[in-house]
Amino acid sequence: MNRLLFLLLFPFLLMAQLFEANESFVADKILVVKLPQSNRTSMFPKDAVLADLLDGKFNVPTAGQKIDFGGEESEWQELSANEDGWFEDRLLAGAYAYLKIELNAEQDVLLEGLLHDMVYVNGTPRIGNRYQWKEEFESWEPRSDYSLMPVKLNKGVNHLLFRCSRGGFKIKIHPVEQKIFFNINDRTYPDLLIGENVDHWVATIIVNASDKMLEKAILTGKSKNGLTVETEIPAILPYSLRKIKFKISGKALLQKEEFIIPLSVRDQSGKELANTEFPMRAVDQNETYRRTFISGIDGSVQYYAVNEARKKDDHSKALYLSLHGANVEAWNQANAYFPKMEGHIISPTNRRPFGYNWEDWGRIDALEVLRQANKNYNIAADRVYLTGHSMGGHGTWIIGATYPGSFASIGPSAGWISFWTYRFRDEMDLGSDAARLLMRSANPHNTFALAENFTDQGIYILHGKDDDNVRIDQAYKMIDRLKELNKNYLFHEEPDAGHWWDNDDAPGAQCVDWPQMFDYFNSTRIAQNDETRRIKFLTFDPGISAWNKWIGIYSQQKQLEKSVIDALFEPGINRFKCTTENVECLAVDVSWMKKGDSLHFILDKTDSLMVISKSDTIYFKQEKGRWDQTQKPSLAEKGPHRNGAFKYAFNHNVVFVVGTVGNAEENKWAIEKARYDAETFWYQGNASIDIIPDTEFSAKACQDRSVILYGNSETNTAWKELLADSPVQVYKDRVRVGEKVYTGSDLAILMIRPRTDSKIASVGIVSGSGIQGMRLTDSQPYLYAGHGFPDCIVFNSLILSGGEKAVKAAGFFDNDWSLNASNFLLENE
Repeated sequence: MNRLLFLLLFPFLLMAQLFEANESFVADKILVVKLPQSNRTSMFPKDAVLADLLDGKFNVPTAGQKIDFGGEESEWQELSANEDGWFEDRLLAGAYAYLKIELNAEQDVLLEGLLHDMVYVNGTPRIGNRYQWKEEFESWEPRSDYSLMPVKLNKGVNHLLFRCSRGGFKIKIHPVEQKIFFNINDRTYPDLLIGENVDHWVATIIVNASDKMLEKAILTGKSKNGLTVETEIPAILPYSLRKIKFKISGKALLQKEEFIIPLSVRDQSGKELANTEFPMRAVDQNETYRRTFISGIDGSVQYYAVNEARKKDDHSKALYLSLHGANVEAWNQANAYFPKMEGHIISPTNRRPFGYNWEDWGRIDALEVLRQANKNYNIAADRVYLTGHSMGGHGTWIIGATYPGSFASIGPSAGWISFWTYRFRDEMDLGSDAARLLMRSANPHNTFALAENFTDQGIYILHGKDDDNVRIDQAYKMIDRLKELNKNYLFHEEPDAGHWWDNDDAPGAQCVDWPQMFDYFNSTRIAQNDETRRIKFLTFDPGISAWNKWIGIYSQQKQLEKSVIDALFEPGINRFKCTTENVECLAVDVSWMKKGDSLHFILDKTDSLMVISKSDTIYFKQEKGRWDQTQKPSLAEKGPHRNGAFKYAFNHNVVFVVGTVGNAEENKWAIEKARYDAETFWYQGNASIDIIPDTEFSAKACQDRSVILYGNSETNTAWKELLADSPVQVYKDRVRVGEKVYTGSDLAILMIRPRTDSKIASVGIVSGSGIQGMRLTDSQPYLYAGHGFPDCIVFNSLILSGGEKAVKAAGFFDNDWSLNASNFLLENE
């Protein structure tokens, strides 16, 4: 019988634990080293442990061994688990934990870590489980017990290095009992409405714990009440997992019921590889229910929750878009309200209960659900409102400020303002040009600056006076900002109330379902275009927000800096007066006006232009300080459809393409890095990503899909097809940025370029000039909220020790996607 031998090595102590192959193992001792406190406020955190690991120089730690983090010293310490197997220590609020495992035979296992960010297994990155802080859940709680990571452990010594940030940690390792299996603890599903034909998207995890690709397998199922499933499963990499989407179809169910659909995975020969029972339910329309849809970000299945209006008639209804807080399911958020008479409560997911703080892909999810609501329900265009609690209160502030023409009123409850006012209460270190450029990349999340957009929206602020989670100073600070802007608002501070409160026995939780807030909402409307005379609009990124009613900022002079337009329409004489700041191209929607009218535009007080209204939108471009009418800019240029910033390459049904023509080490890195990024996107954002080798990439087959390339021009064959004309090129041991050439094998690069064969899709590059540079991309958390990246950044191995000195080049491409040295930081080689 195979046996696993786990050896935990410490000074003067050799501890061995034996267990049978059909048993699980829980670690009881680890070594921990704390990361520097200064990393919290640094744009370039120092990390000597990661630097050595990525450089292939990781030394097996021992208790008492000291690590120099660039002037701040820390030492490895031994920690013991409590009786439940948990390691609990303040050290784990920002630390590495190390476990050494020695086996007497090669073994496939399932790694189940709890509360760790990620883990390197023998140098290979795998996603962690940062949100599972307990092992038993109430029926209403979001579950996070779905992180079973298949890994192959070697005969002999194995090194596991865990990154931890949440003050606790637990490690469980299980034998693999079945090579292919379902993990339905992570499932995305709709509720079926009585009387409605069934044709809905569903998704759940399939794990491939084998050393072979799972290809051309079929997922089938049929319930006793006649619902059917049949779909081909996309390829799943060895030792990997994927959220698989499938459709449930059938005739309408006629009564409330809970039932199961038996699901089966079969290979091409019909042999069953895995099976499970998938729970579903049919509900009444008067209950809070889930709806699913396909996200444009990655083609995955997402859901939103609906709490319908009590009045059932054909008249249009108000929409209350309600954003949940951290560790809250969208269904729970919508269900916290007593149904409204004249409006629907609809709650998006932020892609996960923690997700993206309603920024980045969480913000996109909210917009996708807003579109779904308008498509599937009869929504009154002038009665759309935005509210949310805690993290959702932050989402209310930032989304409300970003899209000022979309909501009649907003109502943040217990809302924090931004990362910099809530999590990072100290000043960030912005003492270098590189640090300031990275912070500029995060400008679209600057709630204080965007508050200038709160000119026409109603605002109702709700907060518990004794909130110890989101302190009430977040409300006070935002109120001070509104006062600076002479903006009216209403504020209710609930005495003796904490973070979540409900002080009466009426249905609905008062901290979200506050009657005075909804009375205020219902007294406000969105003014339509022909009712709006003056608009002052601010954006940092037209690719995120370009329009406020009839005025649009199509492109900027300086990327991701503040762009402002103050526009006045004088209807008696059909005259528009506009003053601008940092605007290269502005757009005016005149679809609501009479065709053929003569319109007068005065731009920046000097340029006077007469235009005959012939189209729905009129464009003006500023060159050399002078405004002139222009045609709609080419979609090959930057604009609302595609404006850059590296993170936004992960959109438009994104596909990962891995290089296969490098050396063995480079090819291994490419597939493992793509798998890790896909895992990260899945765990944080409920994503499901196609990963294909460069040899299978077809531009035609991937039409209008954004592509992430892993590798460089010499290791990924798709590079030449997609990036032949790029002003930035990556080769073996060198990177060319315009006329500058940087040399070395440790150069890493993250970049976005347009797909020249698409009007919307982009190409993202995760690349390096050699294996050192490729591995160094691990240092950048580009798939998480709170981190901004420019169009392009090139850095070397000093990034983990010398900060800004590591940045060789960084900046933004011009609006025609050319490289202008004035918009880049370029270090002389």
